[in-house]
Amino acid sequence: MAASKVNIANLGLTLLGNPPILDLDEDNDRARVMNRLYPDMRREVLGEGEWAFAIKRGVLPATTSPIWWFSTAFALPADCIRVLNIDGSQFDEWQVEGQTIVCFRTSLSIRYIFDNDDPTTYGPGFITSLGHRLAAAAAFPLTNSTETARDMFRLYEKIVQAQKTVDSMQGQTPRFDVTELESARHGLF
Repeated sequence: MAASKVNIANLGLTLLGNPPILDLDEDNDRARVMNRLYPDMRREVLGEGEWAFAIKRGVLPATTSPIWWFSTAFALPADCIRVLNIDGSQFDEWQVEGQTIVCFRTSLSIRYIFDNDDPTTYGPGFITSLGHRLAAAAAFPLTNSTETARDMFRLYEKIVQAQKTVDSMQGQTPRFDVTELESARHGLF
């Protein structure tokens, strides 16, 4: 069975001992709570890891020059949740400010986590993590128990850490070659 928003919401409900739902638009408290929480919890869990299914690359357009310090500002993609890294030297200074990246470059390519809303592309570790996060967020509204909410959040923290580790092990670690000039410039000789 392909993953769906309802299946993931039902994982969270099952962890809380609640019966499953058939649709997020059902007229009951369980569906209303899950429907309200799902988009925010999905974005939160996406932003916490380097989930392979949610990584994109992009070349960013320059916008305006920042008021001071950095020479160029680049507009972030509309679907960007978190910037993972920029191309080029590991010594480049950059930072995210609002919906831009500011730096001393004239062109910029990035790797980033995008707002992937297609559950059929999610890996099993992310599905498990999101289900647990939904259970933690829905625990108090559905059980009226702060203890259950606290326990569910602790369980989520353990689950997501393990799943992020497994998911991030895909592929080969990138190797960065540092030129002698870069090493000398940064006092590494």
